[in-house]
Amino acid sequence: MKGSLVFNLFLLAIPAYFVWSSFSYVSTARYIPLIIGIPVLVLQVWVILQERFPSRSGTFDLSILDLAQGRGSAPAQAESTHPADEGRQVIIISSWLALYFVLFCLVGAYPATFGYIVLFLLVSSRTSWRLALAISTGTVVTLWVLFRLIMRYQLYEGALFGGLVPPL
Repeated sequence: MKGSLVFNLFLLAIPAYFVWSSFSYVSTARYIPLIIGIPVLVLQVWVILQERFPSRSGTFDLSILDLAQGRGSAPAQAESTHPADEGRQVIIISSWLALYFVLFCLVGAYPATFGYIVLFLLVSSRTSWRLALAISTGTVVTLWVLFRLIMRYQLYEGALFGGLVPPL
C-alpha cells in the first residue's frame, strides 16, 4: 500500500469520526459537523478514487502547486521537480495560509475570506479583477447564508472589530 493512500485514509477517518459522533448530539448541534463533514467525506473519497484510478482523472488533474505558480489552467506536469523547487513551493503555500490566519485573527471570518481569495486569485492565479471579486463575493455570500441565515451562527468577528483573540 502506498504511503499517500495511507495518508488519504487517515484524512478520511477524521471527518468520518466527526460525522459519526455527531449523531450522539442533540439535533440542533449536529448541523455543523454534518454540513462540513459530509462534503469533506465525499471529496476525500473522490481524492482516493482519483489516486487509485489515475487514468480517469485526466480532465481534473490540477495541482495546488500549479495555482501557486500562476498556472491556474495548466494540468499538473509529470516532469520531475528539484527538491529546491518543492521547498520553495511549500514556503509559498505556507505563506498564503499564514496570511489567511493573520487576516482571520485581525478582521474576522468574512472580511478575511474575501480579502484572501481576492489577493490569492490576483497574485497567484493572475485572474482578472472582475473574476476575483465575483468568486470572492460568491464565497462570502455563501458562507454568510449558510452560517448566519440558515444555522444562525455568528462566525468570528476579528480582534479589530471587538472579537476576542482566539486562543492559540
